[in-house]
Amino acid sequence: MKTYFVLENYDNLQKNGRLRKITGSLLQILNIKLIMGSDGNGEIALYEKCRGTEQVLQKLLSLIQSSGREPQDENLVITHCNNRSFAERLKMLVVERFNFKKIFVVPTGGLSSLYTDNKGVVLAF
Repeated sequence: MKTYFVLENYDNLQKNGRLRKITGSLLQILNIKLIMGSDGNGEIALYEKCRGTEQVLQKLLSLIQSSGREPQDENLVITHCNNRSFAERLKMLVVERFNFKKIFVVPTGGLSSLYTDNKGVVLAF
């Protein structure tokens, strides 16, 4: 399974020692969004650095394209925490470009979105 995520806030990664506090602060100030995901060994890997929502969307589409997976054989799940507009926009762009078997957009909250926090989005297929 391929999993990618984009955060609006890096506080939880900082608190858990996965991101230095100064790095998280600079990312917030410079409006840099990180596309991260699993490295296949249970660790978080950095895949892309983006500035702004449009670039995040395009980079996510590019990651799907380069994943080596056949979308017609896969389900795509997009989860979001209070960010339905971004999730729906991503879904629309994915539908235009790929032929996934099914696409699900699912809201999260509470414990199920501890790391993603408010406005975070997770993409898995």
